[in-house]
Amino acid sequence: QMADEPSPASEFHAEWARQLLRAAVDRMEGECRSSGQNLIWEVFRLRILAPAAEGLEPVPYQELVRKLGFESPTKASNALITAKRMFHRHLRMIISDYAGSDAAVDDEIQDLRSALS
Repeated sequence: QMADEPSPASEFHAEWARQLLRAAVDRMEGECRSSGQNLIWEVFRLRILAPAAEGLEPVPYQELVRKLGFESPTKASNALITAKRMFHRHLRMIISDYAGSDAAVDDEIQDLRSALS
């Protein structure tokens, strides 16, 4: 194995991290759709998911005002804060299903960050 090639363990760890994130995104989307919070989902999709997946710039808040009907860029920004909290809540719930304690969940989230960096 070449020095700059990822090890099988790090590849496994990165894939595990991607699967956890996908599960959290799926749960979040389901919650948004079932509870009529489509704006929260769309802000998250346009500011976080699409840029991460496609290497694009996040949609500017002013455009979200025009595109999604927010009253102001501040309202769109607040919706993104809500979306991030919702995503983190789902991620913590998924991890706590197997990690148990809050400290173990925090450790897993730290591992997740390092696996994706």
